[in-house]
Order: sequence, then C-alpha cells, then structure tokens
Amino acid sequence: MSVNLEGPQFSSNPIARGLNVGVFGKITSTSNHKQRVTITISATSDCDETQYLIGQSSLNLEVGEARFLGVSWPIPVGACLGNYTVLLEVEAKNELVASAEGVLVVTS
Repeated sequence: MSVNLEGPQFSSNPIARGLNVGVFGKITSTSNHKQRVTITISATSDCDETQYLIGQSSLNLEVGEARFLGVSWPIPVGACLGNYTVLLEVEAKNELVASAEGVLVVTS
C-alpha cells in the first residue's frame, strides 16, 4: 500500500475563533493495485493539547488515482489562541501509510 499525500493547506491562515476554515489536501495512489484507505484529519492545540477530530472518510483508490480532500472546520469560539498542528493521516488495513502536517494559527 502506498500513496503520496500533500497538504494540509488552509483557506485562511491565520483564522479567528468562531469562523470556519477550509482544510485541504491531495492523495494520490502510487500502488499497483486498487486500495481502500481511511483518511483522518485532526488538529491539536499547542497551548492546551486539546485534540479535535476534523473529519474522517474511507475511500477506494484506483491505480494512479488522485483525489482532492476538503473539509470545513468551525473553529470553536472558546478555542485557545495560537498554533494548531493539523494532521492528515492515511491508513490502509489498519496501518499508517502516510501522514502530513501543517500549522494553523488561531487568533481572536
């Protein structure tokens, strides 16, 4: 099982508490056979270690197929200010096959 993973990218960075931010990525199959993967997008606050599950989805990828990922995350009004590490993870057969991370800055 192998994939290339790009991202995450954000519709706005920094973003104020209480607003929605788009989180985007791209996954491309580099395997020589069809594969089923689960993609998880999460965020962790640097200030208080709070973890947020932004989205999760399973999909089938054909050989060489690329898919764009996108989800809207409403930043909680009471969220800590500062950096959030946003993580994209891809699993196949309950094994982590790819991950990528980026930093989103939350302001007041």
